[in-house]
Amino acid sequence: MAQPLDPLTVQRLAYVRYLYRKGVEQSGQPSPLRSRAITSFHDAVEKFIGLAAQHLGVELKKNAEFLSYWEAIKPVYELPKKDSDEAPQ
Repeated sequence: MAQPLDPLTVQRLAYVRYLYRKGVEQSGQPSPLRSRAITSFHDAVEKFIGLAAQHLGVELKKNAEFLSYWEAIKPVYELPKKDSDEAPQ
C-alpha cells in the first residue's frame, strides 16, 4: 500500500501542477513566446520525478542528468515512457 502524502509533498505537487498548467498556457501563445512552454514542462517533470524519488526513498545524485532519473527510480518503480520512441506497454 502506498504511503500517505505529507502536507509539504502535497504543496510541492501543487507547484508541479502549476508549472504544467503554465506550460499549457504558454504553449498557446504566439511564436516565439510559446517556446517558453518547453522549460515549464521540463521543470514540471523534473520536480515531479524528484518528488517521486523522495517519496519512494530513492537517492538521486546531485548533478544527475535528467534522463538518468528513470534509471535511478527503476529498481523501485517503473516510470512510464522517458522518450517518445518507446512503444506503449
